[in-house]
Amino acid sequence: MRTRRGTATFLTIAFLGALAALNFQPAVAKDVPPVNSKTDNESVDVVIDWDPPEIQAGQPVEFTLNFKDPSSGQAIQHVNYHLDFMDENGTAVESFKDLHTHEGNDAQSVTFDTVGNFELAVTILGTGLTKPFDTAQSGTLELPIIVVPEFPFAPLILAATTGLVIVFLKLRMRKQVG
Repeated sequence: MRTRRGTATFLTIAFLGALAALNFQPAVAKDVPPVNSKTDNESVDVVIDWDPPEIQAGQPVEFTLNFKDPSSGQAIQHVNYHLDFMDENGTAVESFKDLHTHEGNDAQSVTFDTVGNFELAVTILGTGLTKPFDTAQSGTLELPIIVVPEFPFAPLILAATTGLVIVFLKLRMRKQVG
């Protein structure tokens, strides 16, 4: 009776481990791209998208930003902005300064060297072609993002759990036969 209970407990734990591995999906951000966000003063809506959706260390990611007027939903032309990516300590790992988009959308490519939690920060300086910019549509926004290892861990965990179950069952069968 104890052997069956031990076997059942082991199989239950192995099964739950395999299920956890199957459901393990590293988050790319709090939301799945595209993410709709607003500046801190709510004067600009920014739609942020990235490709690929799962950000992996060592792989280039293209971030696309669309700047929109919150009242009309129309693209804002001649947006001047900074785009920064910071690590958990607030240290900039990539910075794009004094960017300008004529049509209200822009794209930048970034490659993260390490895994971990990062923050994407957009600082909208204002609109216009020359300084001083019109600051009626300006402000900042921050978006947490997560960079995952190049090889996802879920298949590895699932394979290890399956292997352990097979080994355990073979050993149990040998004991019962012998």
